[in-house]
Amino acid sequence: MLTTPKPYQQPHPPIWFGAHSAASFEYAARMNFDVSQNIDIDTTIAEKFQTWRQLWDQCGHTGPKPRAFLTRHVHVAESDAKAREEAEPHLLMARSGSRPSDNGELDLIGQTRVGYGMGGRYSGEAGTPEREELRRVFQEQAKSYDFWVENGLALVGSPDTVARKIEEQQKLVGHDILCARQRFGKMSPEVSKKSIKLFAKEVIPAFS
Repeated sequence: MLTTPKPYQQPHPPIWFGAHSAASFEYAARMNFDVSQNIDIDTTIAEKFQTWRQLWDQCGHTGPKPRAFLTRHVHVAESDAKAREEAEPHLLMARSGSRPSDNGELDLIGQTRVGYGMGGRYSGEAGTPEREELRRVFQEQAKSYDFWVENGLALVGSPDTVARKIEEQQKLVGHDILCARQRFGKMSPEVSKKSIKLFAKEVIPAFS
């Protein structure tokens, strides 16, 4: 691909590849790409990252291993209870929809272009196990705050709680970089800014 102006870094800047399917992780390993993830639950991502690193080793690349990037919803407040009060309605809103699924539930993913529509079908094709799992995750996110928290999809709590959860998640998933998404749903800017300040002042120093 030709770009103008030409990139300063040679031969090119780092390439981050958004990977979800087994085929995409295999491709990233062959191409020596960094990878990013944001939608699977922690245990699933941990398995995918491990497999991707094993495939990278098998490809015989030289030089440092590429990096793994994880994005998660993060909300920090003065206490665990306050953090949940502020975050819960917005997390559920982020995965609610307006179209009923075949079992009568609201189905946001069925309204998207990513291929996980009604009955797990896309363009007349049966859903793959990966698509069915992602559909399940989206449906559970729309119903349960606890599902978000218990599966690492959201890190919510006091500064001490969030710092502990980040450390536990990194040990399980094995990511190199964490991207903290600090505003979601229709959370007010004021609440989000307070969370960012607490994150910067009291969570980040725990890892310095």
